[in-house]
Amino acid sequence: MRERFACAHLIRPLRKPNPQSLRGTDGETMMKIQILGMGCAKCEKLAKEAEAAVALAGVEATVEKITEAREIAAFRVISTPAIAIDGKVKASGRVVPAAQIAEWIKEAEE
Repeated sequence: MRERFACAHLIRPLRKPNPQSLRGTDGETMMKIQILGMGCAKCEKLAKEAEAAVALAGVEATVEKITEAREIAAFRVISTPAIAIDGKVKASGRVVPAAQIAEWIKEAEE
């Protein structure tokens, strides 16, 4: 006979961002770029590309690294590194160049 295991106790709510920390200098909500990965070399490279893209796009944004497996799984990402802009996954399993990330940032602004 097969036993069923309830995994609900393993899932914890995602931490909610402090709304004050996401405010830009003009009072508007800042864009949030999330790097999903466990901290490997590719994840670090993607984080640097994202920071360069923010500078290239000329916008105010926060770049947050998410390293906990549960939080990464909440995005339904299977392979890392991955990048999400304002909660929407744009790419996973590869390092995206800064120019492409900058285009996504500009699209998300509109």
